[in-house]
Amino acid sequence: MREHGFGNVGTRQIAERAGVSIGSLYQYFPTYEAILLAWYEDVAATAAQKMRVTTVDILDKPQIEAVRIAITALLTILERNSLVLLRMPTEAPEIERVVGATSFLTMNRAAMRLFFAQHHEFDPLETERHIFFLETLLMSVFRRWVLEKPRNVPRAMLIEQVVGVVDDYLKRNVVAPKRKR
Repeated sequence: MREHGFGNVGTRQIAERAGVSIGSLYQYFPTYEAILLAWYEDVAATAAQKMRVTTVDILDKPQIEAVRIAITALLTILERNSLVLLRMPTEAPEIERVVGATSFLTMNRAAMRLFFAQHHEFDPLETERHIFFLETLLMSVFRRWVLEKPRNVPRAMLIEQVVGVVDDYLKRNVVAPKRKR
């Protein structure tokens, strides 16, 4: 897939590369799309689990440190799995239609909800809005950076710029504590 692209690889090539007969391959995966979907689900679930573990690990850290760790972890996951998480859904339209429910983003939202649930300085009624903005920002910037590899934006600079934007967003959305009467 990396060499030829998703549109130029079929089940016969996959069977040959895996060292199995095409009949054996079809016993486990009835279609090319089933192979891609199983691959996507496996990578997405593993990636989402790594983000959940990272989220649990950062819950008690200062906000800026927690943001830096989470952003670095997300970028690392996307770099290591760009073929499946970033390229597959756009290069294999037959997969794009079915990955919505199992997508890395969908599974990763649970980790973000956990973060906001543990931080009472944020209005719980605004959690979905925060997730929308942060996910859109992070995935847009990281997708473009991972796929384009711009020379004028080193990885460390990217991380620090995004950390600054996210930290600023979070600071702007802290709600004032309610006064006791």
